[in-house]
Amino acid sequence: MLPNFSTFLLRLKKQTFYLAFVFLAASHLNSYY
Repeated sequence: MLPNFSTFLLRLKKQTFYLAFVFLAASHLNSYY
């Protein structure tokens, strides 16, 4: 496997985790209001 491809996958995984965290936090805050 190419090294830059693995770093791309790692970055994509990190970005997906960040987006999921933001989505969960937003839905959690919406449940309060």
